[in-house]
Amino acid sequence: MERNNLIKKGVVVAVILLFIGVSCIPTGITSKVAPIDDIQKEPHGFFFGLRGNIRFDFNLDAFLEPIKPYGGAYYFPFNVSYKVSGMFADIITRWFIGRTHMTIELSIKDVPEWAEITVSDNTVHCEISTDWIRCEEHPYIQITLDHRAPAFELSYYKIVGASICIKGPFGFLTWIHGSEGEEEFPFVPDYLPIMHITPEGLYIEIPPGQMGKLNILIENLGNGLTLVKSEIIEIPSPDWWVYIQPETVLDVGEEKEAPLFIKPPENFTGSEQIKISFTPCYYYNPELQGNTETLSITVRSQP
Repeated sequence: MERNNLIKKGVVVAVILLFIGVSCIPTGITSKVAPIDDIQKEPHGFFFGLRGNIRFDFNLDAFLEPIKPYGGAYYFPFNVSYKVSGMFADIITRWFIGRTHMTIELSIKDVPEWAEITVSDNTVHCEISTDWIRCEEHPYIQITLDHRAPAFELSYYKIVGASICIKGPFGFLTWIHGSEGEEEFPFVPDYLPIMHITPEGLYIEIPPGQMGKLNILIENLGNGLTLVKSEIIEIPSPDWWVYIQPETVLDVGEEKEAPLFIKPPENFTGSEQIKISFTPCYYYNPELQGNTETLSITVRSQP
């Protein structure tokens, strides 16, 4: 048993001597963030340098929870893991145990113009091992959306992790090459029901027993195909005839006129009020509704 331990120690010493070309290992290890040239051109597979690998893990179901535009910030945790590979990786990584960690810089790219997406930690730190090891920090993604985010449309952004490269004494020999990992993260904007109701007036003159018409402009300011439900909620008496189309379908940014028809009874004189309600709903799921808006229209008749 003692002889086997001596052999293992001898192998470790021999490999380290091969790496630095001296009889002992200095305690100073220089490190820097790997330039793109380092990542792309250094011979990862050659035995004097180890390859770094970066991985991202996240709960897909949590990331697909709809995000309400103008609903404040939404937070989504994820994990960063790191490992090294290459010839003699099992032996060389023993040197780093308890001495140093791998630093990984995180950044976000390819963000849609209607979203603001940031990562909580610009840098994370992982143990250096030939096994996947999660970083010590617990980073999360923060997302806020504006009204232009398309309702329920699967969207994406990318998170990038770039590890430093670790060099030996005097910066002469690279022990671990810098690496870059990239992952596409999904997210889904929620439906935002916003409408604007503009009548051509809140007052109309109609002779007794005659038909009057008042145009009402409905505009969809939300982020999805919207069905606006219109309802007459109050008339002066049952002998009044009042009609407005019950449903108006509007694409994003579209506006349409919904005419309101009113016929007071023949014996009516003076003024009365009619009340109409408007409720925006998501066209593909009318149970997703916004706030109801009510209009009061004054009708006057002279004999």
